[in-house]
Amino acid sequence: MGAEPKFHHRASLKQTNKPFKRRFATKNSMRDKAKGRTQRVSLKGKVLRKHSRADRRNAVRTEQRKKRDHIVMSTRIFSGRHRAPKIVAVIPLCADISASDIVRNLFACVDEPYPEEKGPKTARILNVSRFKQTIQFVELERNVLDILDAAKVADYVIMGISAEVEVDAFGEHCLSALQNQGHPGVFPIVQGMETVVPKRQNDVKKSLQSFMSHFFPEADKVYSTETPTEALAILRMITAQVPKGVKWREIRPYMLADSVEFEPSTEDSQVGRLALTGYLRGANLSANRLIHIPNFGDYQIEQIYHVPVAVEAAKGDSIEEDDEPAVLDQPDPEHQDSLVEANEPNTLTN
Repeated sequence: MGAEPKFHHRASLKQTNKPFKRRFATKNSMRDKAKGRTQRVSLKGKVLRKHSRADRRNAVRTEQRKKRDHIVMSTRIFSGRHRAPKIVAVIPLCADISASDIVRNLFACVDEPYPEEKGPKTARILNVSRFKQTIQFVELERNVLDILDAAKVADYVIMGISAEVEVDAFGEHCLSALQNQGHPGVFPIVQGMETVVPKRQNDVKKSLQSFMSHFFPEADKVYSTETPTEALAILRMITAQVPKGVKWREIRPYMLADSVEFEPSTEDSQVGRLALTGYLRGANLSANRLIHIPNFGDYQIEQIYHVPVAVEAAKGDSIEEDDEPAVLDQPDPEHQDSLVEANEPNTLTN
């Protein structure tokens, strides 16, 4: 007698239990959430294509090309025959610091004569032929508003600190104001180290570096311009680095005027036409918008010109001029911004 066949239920009659659903977060999930970890969400209904080795290499090359193009675009304005100068604001934080002495040492390290034009907020231009760049120094006095205005357009800021005198309340106020406003790259420079005992010079530098890193964590070193080698190292870093961008400044046009000419009108000498010449930086400038001149107010634009730049010829010391000034933009009366800031009240209407 043969064995009886076994009986099997149909597959549709099998019982399937629901999967476990946790109602509350577990300790591990709470720990991962506190650390900032996120669960990767699976893509349902989509077929993920597996990238080949050639695709991954192509993606890496594309990313490298984008970074290289971004660096070239950010540094193109500072290179070439018509290059714009890098603006460096020199701020004295201590009472015994002289901004002109710091700039004079930087001129001397490349054997360039220091221009002796006197005046507040004087801009002195240094052509560093060794590094093929131009630097424009803005020497400032101990005035908070002037310091903040200069930092708005500067690519780098040199903080002058003393090895003998501590930073006073005015200097700390300037540092806090620059923190709130937003600042470019910072170079702390100490003066008067020759008066400190050699055994205490390292301790003084560490103390000053700790003080500056409290306000500017990226400033990890204190520099000096007492010797030509140290001053040349500062110029090399300024010319080699890419200026740090300030977000609120990148979306607005700005300019440090190289020359200012005022042409009074024939009817009233207090009213006239002001011509500002300089390198326009940041976003594009429209003739329909208003411009703000610090300490004076807002004004309308009459015209925007492309001004020819006097450059040295490729051969010889002769100076050649470019073409005549060309008009780039003119305001549209229908779209030009008005100087009226508030509505004039009308007592006849509610």
